[in-house]
Amino acid sequence: MSEFLENSIDLGKRILLDRSIVTLFPLDDVVEDCINTGENVPEEKENYFPNCDASIWLRSCKKEVIEPLSGEVTGKIPIWLKGTLLRNGPGSLEVGKYSFNHLFDSSALLHRFAIANGKVSYQCRFVQTDVYKKNNAAQRIVVTEFGTKAVPDPCKSIFQRVAAVFKPGDDSDNSMISIYPFCDEYYTFAESPVIHRIDPKTLETKGRVNISGYVGIVNHTSHPHVMNDGTVYNIGMSLTPRGPMYNVVCFSPNQIVIDDSGEEKELSMFEQATIVASVPSRWLLNPSYMHTFGITENYFIIIEQPLAVSLTTIVSCKVKQQPMRAALKWHEKENASESYRRKNFHLFLD
Repeated sequence: MSEFLENSIDLGKRILLDRSIVTLFPLDDVVEDCINTGENVPEEKENYFPNCDASIWLRSCKKEVIEPLSGEVTGKIPIWLKGTLLRNGPGSLEVGKYSFNHLFDSSALLHRFAIANGKVSYQCRFVQTDVYKKNNAAQRIVVTEFGTKAVPDPCKSIFQRVAAVFKPGDDSDNSMISIYPFCDEYYTFAESPVIHRIDPKTLETKGRVNISGYVGIVNHTSHPHVMNDGTVYNIGMSLTPRGPMYNVVCFSPNQIVIDDSGEEKELSMFEQATIVASVPSRWLLNPSYMHTFGITENYFIIIEQPLAVSLTTIVSCKVKQQPMRAALKWHEKENASESYRRKNFHLFLD
């Protein structure tokens, strides 16, 4: 493992951030300004996470570990313990001479821990997202992220830059939050509707799937639920003439069907994606921010919390090329709303 650590840099030391987890999720531009100027961040009045060393998350991986690297074991791992742990998360806060201003913008890095015969090996590789490849090719931050503004292309005129704002498909596909199985395939997730298929043994990126191409949603949660039979459920938001809708999307396991010509055809989970339940947002222009949801044997449990996303601010951020974090809105006087949705009815509890 020491080889990996030697090839990573501690970005926290370079930009003089302290070790409080609060600095990873700034609510204003204080940290951003400090990153740009190199000044010290004002001390936090209270450290709410004293046992969390946030500098670990601020490291940037400089070299992928493609071939398994044997780890040094402290203690003893039972011989009967055998398996693989896959993790996904922030891997690099640097692009060329530029730095991301928010942990959520860090390039997605996959980790693989293989455990067998009392030993552990380690591998890591970056998810080859479109935004990762664009950033590295240009050696600058090409796409505006959740907390970081894109660096303008010096070769483009002001008119070309304005036109680029309205170019479709330029949103970030940095799927750096989680990994979930779809049948025998594994995909990396974030909250955009784009996911990436990876090889669970080599960590190679094998493909890219835009869920919006199969079912009408504009985003989804990064933590779907996988049932015992392989069915996957997730919550995705759609924009309708009646306003935002929270939709439960069902991905059924692959199945063989007979097409119109009488030939057998295998339908993928994505081709079978269907919306099985929908609940309208109580705020017309401010749908709730949803990171996950609950599920029981009979119900889908959707929590509509007061932390919402301002659709009008998103449009403004898009036009001004400002980070999307400004679109989060807190309804201070509102309570969370719970929706229990099943096939034939739904119930709201405020």
